[in-house]
Amino acid sequence: MPILVYPQQFQDSIRELPQFDVEADRMFLQENAGMKQTRIDSAVFSQKVNSSVAELLSENTPVFIHSHGRGALATTSFRGTAASHTHVSWNGIPLNSPMLGSTDFSLIPVYLADEMVLNHGTSSLASGSGGLGGSIAINNRPQWNIPLTTAYLQSVGSYSTFNSLLDVKGATGKFSVRTRVYGASSENDYTYINRLEADLINGELVNPMDTNQNGAFGNRGFLQEIYFRPTPNQVVSLTGWSLWSERGIPQATSYEGPGIPNQNESIENSHRYLAGWSMAMPQGKIALKTGYSHIQMDYARRTQVAGLGILPDVYSVSTMQGLHNRLQVHQTISSKLSVSGTFEWNHHEVETRDTILQTGYNQTRNEFLSSVTINYILHPSFYLNGILRLDRNELHQTPLLPFLGINWKVLPNHNLVIKGNIAQNYKLPNLNDLYWQPGGNPNLKPEKGFSLEAGMQHQFTFRNTNIGWEATAYRSDIDDWIIWIPSFKGYWQPFNINRVISKGVEATGKVTTRIRKVEYQLSANYALTQARNWGENEIWGEDTDGKQLVFIPLHSGNVLFSASYQDFFLTWQHNSFSERFTTTSNDPGRRNRLYPYFMNDLAAGKTFQMNGWTLAARFTIHNLFNETYRTVLLHPMPGRNYLITLRLQYQNTENHSK
Repeated sequence: MPILVYPQQFQDSIRELPQFDVEADRMFLQENAGMKQTRIDSAVFSQKVNSSVAELLSENTPVFIHSHGRGALATTSFRGTAASHTHVSWNGIPLNSPMLGSTDFSLIPVYLADEMVLNHGTSSLASGSGGLGGSIAINNRPQWNIPLTTAYLQSVGSYSTFNSLLDVKGATGKFSVRTRVYGASSENDYTYINRLEADLINGELVNPMDTNQNGAFGNRGFLQEIYFRPTPNQVVSLTGWSLWSERGIPQATSYEGPGIPNQNESIENSHRYLAGWSMAMPQGKIALKTGYSHIQMDYARRTQVAGLGILPDVYSVSTMQGLHNRLQVHQTISSKLSVSGTFEWNHHEVETRDTILQTGYNQTRNEFLSSVTINYILHPSFYLNGILRLDRNELHQTPLLPFLGINWKVLPNHNLVIKGNIAQNYKLPNLNDLYWQPGGNPNLKPEKGFSLEAGMQHQFTFRNTNIGWEATAYRSDIDDWIIWIPSFKGYWQPFNINRVISKGVEATGKVTTRIRKVEYQLSANYALTQARNWGENEIWGEDTDGKQLVFIPLHSGNVLFSASYQDFFLTWQHNSFSERFTTTSNDPGRRNRLYPYFMNDLAAGKTFQMNGWTLAARFTIHNLFNETYRTVLLHPMPGRNYLITLRLQYQNTENHSK
């Protein structure tokens, strides 16, 4: 875990020491015993600064991102589970939609995050129930005693793609203020070979060159942070994040008529405000947070009508408001025992309606979430971590959910750790599952999961080379899985299916070394994910027994290689996914599968520094080998494309030192 050290306040007899970073790996922590946890490296943040969190997760973690295209909806599949099975938070408040239960990671730019922590599997119980696949925490952190720093980033790329960021920050010993303003847009009008279009006379495929239509998007927003330390052991914070997004939904390649038959557009405006207070004590800590969120989501479909022009036939308006309150207390009882308690109350109000069909619903939900965590050191080489969680709302209460994890340092003088956990989890239906019109099912049962996992982690140094790796095997047995399928009434409805078993292996590795004056880093992630459907044959059919869930790849992995010499750097990113099926029977037909693809990106750049100014230039080639691939059916993705990024920063060190 990166530990930032700011030593400017300490001076020797010759000169003031400059700011520097100390990197330390924290792999044997009492509070994380038994948990499979991934922390995004600070170097990865800097390399992906003009990307979305969806791209960062897809390219640097074992998590599979189900993306609907460039700039479009992107959700997570953690260990073969659904998008709503990932618990997502921002500075401690939930980001999951109370309507859908999921989070759109394409709308979260990387440069809004200072820290990102992934808890795999039932390790997510530390932050809440319902994360049957895992949890993702996106956090902002204050910086103290830093000079006034202004940075501006501008990217220009293929398909009229533009990314802009203005970042202004400064801090004293008592105040820390940071403002981030951003914008991203693209016409997204890339060309591709349409392999589905046929000659209207003889029916033969003609494979014409087509252009992605109605895929333009534009996102803009800002993040404001204010921190105050009234005393050395207290911090008061005020944080606000606003987002405005407009996105078109591209036309499918199967359409063979003239022009655009319909235009689909998604608009989202969101505002989140958070106030916090924390106090550190000799034997503990107490933290209180309260927040408010307001989200407006609109969807419109306009269709060409002969003689009348383009008219709306679907216009859906959804408004979500939430109050979020969290109290957390930590107490160290002795050198071996510590206890933490958390209580949350969240209030949600959702109103959604289709102004054309005059359907919709208006519902509220109150959530009461509580947990107790006990950490015990049985032996200097053996840690125990226990969690008991109890959550409820107006309709359901979870049973008492237990988690038991262990960390065992096999060799006292070496960083070789065996870890494992066993736990239960529980997922309450989302509001759309219960009340969506038409199709909501108020009789849905909550999803119930039982999971266990075991793994090994090792870090060591050989000469000037640091090597670390981790491998984890897991199994999750989930009953009453909620899935939306077509009903006999002619529309989609959610149902509980009997059983889904997800099991697999996650492996990560990282090597850093220095050869003469060149620093090298190589990191890799691999996931083997078997997510099998064992639902009732009368609903799914006999040919679905034991088949892989739709859109989940059996194999996925990524590799990141970087080399740096003085102010020059070179990075290579590789991503691989095996085939994914779009039918529950895993029909291998050409139209029912997403074929495997192997993606490669190459980037190079240089940093220039002079008198407090820093200019970093970066040139990136995406899809280096012009791979043909799709992330969803009937929507090809772009071929080789380019991005130029310039980042200019000025740090007023003279005034700060005075």
